[in-house]
Amino acid sequence: MIALPKTRGHRQRLAAGQYREQAAQAMALAGAATLDRVRERHEAAAATWRNLAIIYERNLLARQAPASSRMLAQALDLPNPTRS
Repeated sequence: MIALPKTRGHRQRLAAGQYREQAAQAMALAGAATLDRVRERHEAAAATWRNLAIIYERNLLARQAPASSRMLAQALDLPNPTRS
């Protein structure tokens, strides 16, 4: 049995990678399609998978950014950028 990632960040990183793989597979199918409509559907699917990967990666970065911003602000002796 495969061990599942324990943290949310690991799960998101894994999901983003899987979505990128799905996008690559859909683009390969689009390239092999002979009918325009089938090619368009595969290209649309690839775009959807890519967008999902981007969303997951952006969420990962957003979760990491506040800590990085705080550390940078402390190092430069600036006000905390994560507080309003």
